[in-house]
Amino acid sequence: MITPTKAKVMLKRRGWSQRRAARELGVTQTHLALVLNRDRISLRLLSRIESLPDSEVPYQVSGFALRKYRRAS
Repeated sequence: MITPTKAKVMLKRRGWSQRRAARELGVTQTHLALVLNRDRISLRLLSRIESLPDSEVPYQVSGFALRKYRRAS
């Protein structure tokens, strides 16, 4: 079984942001973050993370990491 720490590393190596991975897995980003930070236990979600393929659009290229946050007025 995969640990939350290994799952975090796996997501990064495969090019998934938490937001995109959560959408793909059918959970909220908050729930995924809680599992990855060991605040909530979900062995089922960890095993689903393990089965994610390499992302077609890597995290850095997708633009999420490149855009600056701007608050809506």
